[in-house]
Amino acid sequence: MPRCFVVSTVGIGIFLNSLEPAERPEWHGRLMELSNTKDLSSNQDAFAKVQELQERALTRLIDGDAATRRRFSPELNGLYGLYDNRLSSDADIHCLISTDTAIGRDSAQILQQYLDSQGLKTGVFIPEGLNTATVGGLSEI
Repeated sequence: MPRCFVVSTVGIGIFLNSLEPAERPEWHGRLMELSNTKDLSSNQDAFAKVQELQERALTRLIDGDAATRRRFSPELNGLYGLYDNRLSSDADIHCLISTDTAIGRDSAQILQQYLDSQGLKTGVFIPEGLNTATVGGLSEI
């Protein structure tokens, strides 16, 4: 495969998929509500939960197999599809585009850490003010 510049948009699926079944009733909706929040530091409960989920997500990525990672992360599902279930193209450059939100930045960081650990060249781009709160906000970027 020729050298490629691969762009992946990053959502919060990795956090939602990190929730245990018992946590889903409370936290799925809360994470969705918080998905456009720029800073979670004033919400200690949510901040602590996001940190917990971050650690859980990275552990699952490192310990899981390709099929598990594909189910766990929409972004990795796309990359594993591109690379025929092997993340081995160290010649390519990967750009993760994230929303300018607390959970968006954290999602991109998890993915970048994992992809870097696999030997891929990865960078994160966060356009200032990018969020999904309004369609108009996307067109202003």
